[in-house]
This record gives sequence, structure tokens and C-alpha cells, in this order.
Amino acid sequence: MAPRNASRTRGVVGHQHGAPISCVLVDQHLPVAPPQQALLQAVPSLSLAEVVVAIDYLLRPRGPRDRTRPKLTMAELDALACTPNQRCGHRLRLAASLARIGAESRMETLLRLILAAYGLDEGFELQVDLSDDRGWIGRFDLVNAAHRLIVEYDGEQHRTDARQYAKDERRISRAWKAGYQVLRFRYPEVAQNPEVAALAVAEALGVQLRTLEPGITGLLTWR
Repeated sequence: MAPRNASRTRGVVGHQHGAPISCVLVDQHLPVAPPQQALLQAVPSLSLAEVVVAIDYLLRPRGPRDRTRPKLTMAELDALACTPNQRCGHRLRLAASLARIGAESRMETLLRLILAAYGLDEGFELQVDLSDDRGWIGRFDLVNAAHRLIVEYDGEQHRTDARQYAKDERRISRAWKAGYQVLRFRYPEVAQNPEVAALAVAEALGVQLRTLEPGITGLLTWR
């Protein structure tokens, strides 16, 4: 059966695929390609950074306390990246090497990739639970325990939601009192001025901000 016309609607870029596709159903009515196949189809049209974003999303465990199996395991990702003769295989393998389990949002992954591009990501763990003598403080995006440094991305909801704002302020205040320096970045620093964010992290780590190596700038291209 010949492929149907590509879907067209706001926010959707449709593509045609001539080879047979095994489908799974979402909500019993929307046919979609399985995660592994969807990833392979998307790689040629995405920037390196956005491929990492997609992989981070697929690797994240779901369900209560993150106990549910992710849509893609690290073992499955490794096998997929090593598949021979696939289109854009080099980009997929590079993105797979940069992917991490634990990222909970696109902007969090992009912030982490800024650190990776400038060689500042070593020692950082994702989604770390911190406690003090009063108990649990909260979960933080990126934590470098050796340098007592927290790096957070603040979305708009952190500023516009009064309850969320107050909760964040209490959490950040307790982290400072527990001996952590907290750096908080918003969309302009991450999407428009990544060097500003990198410089702040470098200063907090007490290191010089290095010059970007040729080819690594792809991590900062996602618009």
C-alpha cells in the first residue's frame, strides 16, 4: 500500500516513509512508530543537541518514584547506535555518548550540554536529592558534590506561580545554608547567551573558561 500524504497541522512537520513500519497505539487510536524507530527517523532532521534531548527523554524512567521502565534503555540505545549502515549513524553515536539518565526537561538537557561543550560537566550528577539536619531539602537539576555547587534551570513557572516561587526560595535558601552555592539560569542565558552561563559555572568551579573546540559548537545549536 502506497504511503499516505504527510500529516499537516500546526506544530507538526509531516514526513513520508516508504518502508513498512510496525506501530504501537497511544490511547488506542493514534498510531505512532516505536521509540527506537522514531529516534532513527528523527536523527537526520534534528541538530545534535536536539538528538540528545530526545534520547534523554526516552531514557528517563517513568511512574511512581521513577520505577517504571523507560521508553528506551541504555543497552537498547547502545545497540541502536552500533547498528551498521544507518543514516546519520555518526551523529547518533555521538549523541548517545552525550546522553544521560535523569534529565527531566529539554532545557535541563540543553543547560547540561552547555557545560559539556565547555568541558565543565565532569563531576556533575543529575537530579540529586539533598538533605540537611532538618531532613530532605529537595531534588536539584545538576549537582557537583565535590565543589558544593548546584546548577539549576528555572522555567517560567518558577517565576509566575506564587506557590512554586515560594517553594523554590525555601529550597534554595536551605541549600545555601547547607553549604552549597546555587547558580540559577533562565531561558535567555541558556538559549541566547550560553557563554554567559558557562562563564558563571567556570568561575564557581575556579577554572578558566576554555575556547570551544572545532565541531563541538553543534551542542549549542538547537534553534
